[in-house]
Amino acid sequence: ILSVNGQSFDYLTNARALEILRNTTHLSLTVKNNLMG
Repeated sequence: ILSVNGQSFDYLTNARALEILRNTTHLSLTVKNNLMG
């Protein structure tokens, strides 16, 4: 997950990332997928 609702996850702790994910009712995710490796 690169970002959620415009909030970058680049430098967040796991605890802060989970807090953001648990405290929202609508998610807009930006993800990266590497199918080749």
